[in-house]
Amino acid sequence: MSSDASPSKEELLALLQQERERAQQERERADYERKRAEDAKQRAEQAEERNQNTTFAEYLRACHRCITKPLTIQTNRSLTTKGSITSPVGRVCPTFLRPWDFRAAQQALFDEIYQLFHLNSEEPLRVFPPLLVIEDRGQQACIRPLASESDLARHQEAEVENPVKEVIDRLAGLPAAPCRLPLGEGIIFENHTNTVTGEAGQVQPVDKRTLRADQNCVYMRNGSERSLLYVIEYKAAHKLPDAYLRAGLRPMNMIQEVV
Repeated sequence: MSSDASPSKEELLALLQQERERAQQERERADYERKRAEDAKQRAEQAEERNQNTTFAEYLRACHRCITKPLTIQTNRSLTTKGSITSPVGRVCPTFLRPWDFRAAQQALFDEIYQLFHLNSEEPLRVFPPLLVIEDRGQQACIRPLASESDLARHQEAEVENPVKEVIDRLAGLPAAPCRLPLGEGIIFENHTNTVTGEAGQVQPVDKRTLRADQNCVYMRNGSERSLLYVIEYKAAHKLPDAYLRAGLRPMNMIQEVV
């Protein structure tokens, strides 16, 4: 067969198949490179998102997901602190215990706070810690089950009181907020046994027996003055199990049934 003879049908089909395979390989290579570029872009966007400040809504969702939901309570009695909950003897109590429509009563206030941080005509304000910071806080806060009053106190201070104070401080810094909400200059959580606020702006001495280590005073700050808002009290969860709460949280006459 001469060198300038036309290729046979079989040779043409083989060449055509080679071209098809080469084109397929090029398409696959292009798809692979495009996928790599898209993945790199997505990773960069996720990293940027995790490192940027969060909005009010993002902050609440992240705290719930990373800090509240993973929290566990030590149920092994041998690994928890001993003793009972505080005796109610000699303490002030309501006459009746009734259901409280707290959520419905506070919804309007929450909606107003939400609107202040998520302005209708602008991008939501990003003034809260980044997701990366919240995730790290959650890992530290939930590293082990709560097993004592000191565990609970540390957790409440770091993951409840400080975030609440942070939200109030951010609110107080918004130009429109002071006109719409009685914020003062923010709030203070304290566990001091030597002072409470009596009349506005006056700090009164108090008997140390009236404020225990598991009680915190919440103050509103106005310049050098502060006024007492309320007192909160923390109880270790292993000493107040669900069964007690379900049995006790019902409509009742406290004087007749408890006292």
